[in-house]
Amino acid sequence: AFLIQVEALVGHKKLFPGRRAALGVDPGRLQVLLAVLERALGISLESTDVFLSLVGGIKVRDPGIDLALVMALASVIGETGIPTDFAYLGEVSLSGDVLAPRDLELRIRQAKALGFSKIHYAREGSWRVKDFVSQLKGGI
Repeated sequence: AFLIQVEALVGHKKLFPGRRAALGVDPGRLQVLLAVLERALGISLESTDVFLSLVGGIKVRDPGIDLALVMALASVIGETGIPTDFAYLGEVSLSGDVLAPRDLELRIRQAKALGFSKIHYAREGSWRVKDFVSQLKGGI
């Protein structure tokens, strides 16, 4: 298990529809996660440009990165930061549920070893995308 830094950028455009670009992540996965995020937040991102990138040129197909991708996007949409000691682990389903990724304990140990003190993943009381997004400073 290794951790990956995720970056997101969302810009409002006057043209419709907005562009989508993903580096290191399947562009189709980005579209799905945006749809889940729109539904969870009750917003429309149709007229926005959305860019998502994994730092270091890494390419990932593991759905266990979904929650980190969603949180990076949500933090940019809500114009709020995510503390540098936070890590997000989980697969996001079409319904907006957050599922524990495979090898969860290994991932948690690795995150702790790298100095992350707040490791967020699906557990009782926090298992929907909206639950995680609402924890962002200031909310969305």
